[in-house]
Amino acid sequence: MRLQVGVVEQPYGAVITVSGMLTVATMGQLEGVLAQRLGARHPLLIIDLSTLVLCDSTSTVLLAAAVSAGRDCGVTVAVAAPPPSVLHVFEASGVLAELPVYRTVEGASRQENRDLVAK
Repeated sequence: MRLQVGVVEQPYGAVITVSGMLTVATMGQLEGVLAQRLGARHPLLIIDLSTLVLCDSTSTVLLAAAVSAGRDCGVTVAVAAPPPSVLHVFEASGVLAELPVYRTVEGASRQENRDLVAK
């Protein structure tokens, strides 16, 4: 299974949907989309992981870097709806504390604290 990355513009910014397998071999595709969207300076950028099948620990560093880069350029970057297996990789790799992770895309779009899994 390969990686698929889609972008949907929203009134608040954009949602990047990541499907398939996010690994060191495929993360360059997501990295390019993230760079482009951060450059567009949307107020809010949500990375929807609800259809992600696999995420390796190396790829979690990319997500943490996107959150940090967003802060540097005035863009809020949030992660939404990771499956339990992906959430486990976040915890095991130690990046969970660095990522604003929401249970749903809707919760992330509203920046609802009650929908936060972490951060």
